[in-house]
Amino acid sequence: MVLKVVVSAAWMVIFAVCYAKIWQNNHSTRWTAEADRRVRLLFKIAFAYVLPELLALTLVVIPWMRNFIEQRNWMILDLLFWWFQSKSFVGRRLWEGPLQNIKYTLFWAAVLATKFAFSYFLQIKPMVRPSKLMLNLRDVEYEFFGGSNRLAVGLLWLPVVFIYLMDIQIWYSIYSSFVGAVLGLLQHLGEIRNIQQLKLRFQFFANAIQFNLMPEEQLLNAGGTFRNRLNDSIHRFMLRYGLEGHFRKLESNQVETHKFALIWNEIITIFREEDIISDSEVELLELPPNSWNVRVIRWPCFLLCNELLLALSQAKELVHASDQRLWYKICKNEYRRCAVIEAYDSFKHLMLAILRVQSEEQSILTVLFQKIDHSVEIKNFTKMFRISALPQLHMKLIKLTDLLTKPKKDVNQVVNTLRSLYDIAVRDFFKDERNIEQLREDGLAPHDPAAMFGLLFENAVKLPDPSGKLGGCIQFLPPGILCRMFQLILRLDEELLSLATRSS
Repeated sequence: MVLKVVVSAAWMVIFAVCYAKIWQNNHSTRWTAEADRRVRLLFKIAFAYVLPELLALTLVVIPWMRNFIEQRNWMILDLLFWWFQSKSFVGRRLWEGPLQNIKYTLFWAAVLATKFAFSYFLQIKPMVRPSKLMLNLRDVEYEFFGGSNRLAVGLLWLPVVFIYLMDIQIWYSIYSSFVGAVLGLLQHLGEIRNIQQLKLRFQFFANAIQFNLMPEEQLLNAGGTFRNRLNDSIHRFMLRYGLEGHFRKLESNQVETHKFALIWNEIITIFREEDIISDSEVELLELPPNSWNVRVIRWPCFLLCNELLLALSQAKELVHASDQRLWYKICKNEYRRCAVIEAYDSFKHLMLAILRVQSEEQSILTVLFQKIDHSVEIKNFTKMFRISALPQLHMKLIKLTDLLTKPKKDVNQVVNTLRSLYDIAVRDFFKDERNIEQLREDGLAPHDPAAMFGLLFENAVKLPDPSGKLGGCIQFLPPGILCRMFQLILRLDEELLSLATRSS
């Protein structure tokens, strides 16, 4: 650093001496050959002065050369580039690329061109002729500064000089606002202002994260051909600027789903560590892992809010519709489709997990679920079951989940709720009415007649112990949309409202 100060001082002396020698012994009105030779010498010295800056500009334009030089600690390179590259290693190899430097240069070129054009045509040029006329005036007496026309012209130019020195900040503010607005429009900044807009764009975010946050090398090396690289670049551009008309649905068994879940949950964890969100908001925002075999991706709670209730409402309205039409209506909303499938899979796992293994009640529920799965598979669900009974089952499931999420669980209430669920399932849910013998033949009733009279589920329920040690029973809570949604349903609206307000 001391050497740079010395060299800079030496350059100042050299330029001053060379400039003075141009006018030395040149008092005539004609330009001499000696003065012309000294001007050429001054230009050569100026070229030697800007040569290191030209080398630095070359490094900016050619990134591979810059990276090669910065990766080497050769003495010859230190001697060659010591003027513009210090020995400080902080921030090395963090330079912007050529495109970013070109954009930055064009921005300031536009600002300076506008500033100088405005200053010349609207400030300086209109003042030249009046200033010459004032200087040529004779016998003019001024009240404050005598007969000095020069002082009067100086005072006349003083506001122009002040504006000339300050207007670059004005033009910079104008251009930065314009460029910022254009970039904001292209990058869709500020478009997501509430929860509904976030829900509409969250699926695109899950796909776009593969192109914007994943390493490009892993994506570009997949095909290797120029055509694959071009298609990938076009797809990346369309996702970046919202031009993608469709998106690929993420399913629970895909590798991309696990990558997205890890990244999203890491973002939520960092938000919590920085105290941007609370614990209850973490439960609403996190993307829970697939603790059991749920067939769809388990979206965060705030995306699935009320989707199950809306699906039940649609089913209630389309009581006489076919399976295809009902499922088509539900699948028009991806979150609703995932909510229905996750609720059924969670309910199925929950019911079988709280019963003792190889108990008669567990085998009854297993047969019931098999019949439901088979009817869905052959698209005969609406013909075999009454859609109008689903709200009753839903209310009983809410009660059961509320009992199971309490710190102190009452086994008797759980047993009574399970009996109510069983009664609704075998009496109201099936369209074909069956007696006890038919239910036993189908495996939907216990073989012991006494079990039908108050003993069903009496000795089959096995709940986690109060200490929280599951003892090999199940991984109980909080997975599953039923457990997650019913546990948070009371505070969901106010939490979402506060979160949306804070995000805005």
